[in-house]
Amino acid sequence: MEFPTPKGIETYHTKPYAAIDVSRPEVSAAGKHFAKAGSLKIAITGRRQQILDEAQKKIESAYPKTTVLTLQGDVADRAAVTTAFKKTLKTFGPIDVLVSNAGYMPGYEPIGGETSPDEWWSTFETNDAVVINLTSAAVNAVLPGQSAYTSSKIAVTRLFESFQAENPQFRVVNVAPGVVLTSMHQKTVSHFDKEGWPQLPLDDIELPASYMVWASSPEAHSIKGKFVWANWDVDELKRVLEESENKQLLRLAVDGVPTLSL
Repeated sequence: MEFPTPKGIETYHTKPYAAIDVSRPEVSAAGKHFAKAGSLKIAITGRRQQILDEAQKKIESAYPKTTVLTLQGDVADRAAVTTAFKKTLKTFGPIDVLVSNAGYMPGYEPIGGETSPDEWWSTFETNDAVVINLTSAAVNAVLPGQSAYTSSKIAVTRLFESFQAENPQFRVVNVAPGVVLTSMHQKTVSHFDKEGWPQLPLDDIELPASYMVWASSPEAHSIKGKFVWANWDVDELKRVLEESENKQLLRLAVDGVPTLSL
């Protein structure tokens, strides 16, 4: 299976490449790759403290000058999120880059199938300077059995577009991070095997990690407010955006209908 690319973008990456190398001075601004790029203060959140502790140990061991703050909690818990922000601000000061990577994928079930209403809705509950929202290529797809996941990702992508419109002083970017073999993606692998569908091509986990650092750098100013894939060549992407007069390019829209805006 091959994924499509927008007109003008021919190069599709599955691994890191020179233009998004985090060691470049133009990209270094500040997980692991932000530490590699020079960030000295990183806060990470998640539901499982053990995983957070393991990540903290790995990052601080590899980058001794970097301090990692772990914040255990569920992103669907407003009190936990509020506490995490307050603790980060108290410990580190103002936040320069925020990466939203919350997500939940239920099993593949049609609407009205065996998936419980609570599990279906929990997909919406968990799917929320530079603000980078890690969304999904599912925004571009209609996947039987994944009504909750795809529609929640579309909803959250529009949510961040609205946040950008309401906060023009920020740079907000919706990024589809590629296909990485996580425990959540294993559900897709199993279901595709069951249905006899061709598996999605996997990407090197270093690709989205490097891309996020690039997306938070001054070089990525042109993708402000856009929906982009980490796989698209950034030099070609920048050229397409610079040459286009379509302000709605790479934003959510209904094909054939102009997007309404005030």
